[in-house]
Amino acid sequence: MPAIKKILFLNYADSHADDVKMFNNLSLHLSILQDKVEAWSKTKIMAGEVKEDVINANFENADAVIHLLSVHFGTENQCLKLLKKSISENKKIIPILISSFDWESDPSLANLKDEMLPEDKKPVDTYNNNNAILTEIVKLIRVEVFGDSVPEPRKSDRAFYYILAAIVFLTGCTATWWVYFTFNKISICIMVFLMFCCIILFVLRKVLFPTNISSIK
Repeated sequence: MPAIKKILFLNYADSHADDVKMFNNLSLHLSILQDKVEAWSKTKIMAGEVKEDVINANFENADAVIHLLSVHFGTENQCLKLLKKSISENKKIIPILISSFDWESDPSLANLKDEMLPEDKKPVDTYNNNNAILTEIVKLIRVEVFGDSVPEPRKSDRAFYYILAAIVFLTGCTATWWVYFTFNKISICIMVFLMFCCIILFVLRKVLFPTNISSIK
């Protein structure tokens, strides 16, 4: 018996070419999961079907809802309606910031900050290589939907983080030494050193503390 596919409902603004292009690109990347995932969107509505009924039926059956957030998303009533519906019905939500806009001023979107992808909250269209960031996003979607293990940083990435952390550590030691001989205050030295320790932990967070993206339950 074939495995039952997970259904991903893609909610995006289809009135703007840039959003449609980003949707098409993400759909292409999701096709790598086609044996396990069915990505549903408004493009699959057949002639003669009642649009609203088909959208609602597929939304209810979805295992997760992916919202492609942009300034155009906020101008389409149906996009906003589905966003609010996914929150009120406690759907698994995966918001993806595809272009720049003041989303933090919208309470509904601001509450999704921890779930927002990319993880650095940098819009997809600002990356030099959209394919690279969409690949990472699809990996995280796989983690969220199927509970797969979190993709570990590549060895080259880990080396970069460790080198950067070492540079921060040496800078911290130098700064602490300078503060001690300048102000002769142990308390200030401790604060400076602890500050650099926090920076090191931040730099190494993806290596030391890999976590899944969360969802609203």
